[in-house]
Formats: sequence, structure tokens, C-alpha cells
Amino acid sequence: MVNPGAFQKSHKDFLLTQKVAYVQGVAGGFMHNCVTDIQCHYFKCYPIDYPHEQELMPKMTLGVNDDIPDPEHPMPDSTIMAEDEYKLAEEAFQK
Repeated sequence: MVNPGAFQKSHKDFLLTQKVAYVQGVAGGFMHNCVTDIQCHYFKCYPIDYPHEQELMPKMTLGVNDDIPDPEHPMPDSTIMAEDEYKLAEEAFQK
């Protein structure tokens, strides 16, 4: 039996829509930037902790907007936190 591949349904459809951009990226010499961009768009639609063999509910992708940048998380400030609180915040930031 032939292996159907890891990605199915909407996951596969999404990746197939990116094929033209990938081919253009390879031809233009900016393949690495193109792959990074495709991955960014993919993980905005399909969160990394969500199983790739499971379909998302349509309402889960309604708020996804690829045109706006992701929010920046501020670095913890040791001047306004207690030392133990700062260490915990710094560990969370690193993750």
C-alpha cells in the first residue's frame, strides 16, 4: 500500500497552495526566506501543539491574519520584580 503522506485534507491543501511561492523562491534565489514565510503562515493557521492529522474547526482559523506581525513579548524587567519572580518570568520568556 502506498504511503498517503503525513499531511491530509486542509493541511495538505494549504501546503499545495504554497507551491507556486516556493518555486518562485527557488528560482529567485531566496528559497530559505520563502520556506520561513510558509512555515510562519502554516503555524499561524495550525498551532504547533495541535496534531497535524486532526482537522481544525473553521472557527479556530477565523481570527488568523497573516498580514499583521505577531505581538512581541516584552522582556522581564528586574527593576520592578522581586528576584524569584524575575527568574520565573525570565524562564517563561526563554520558553
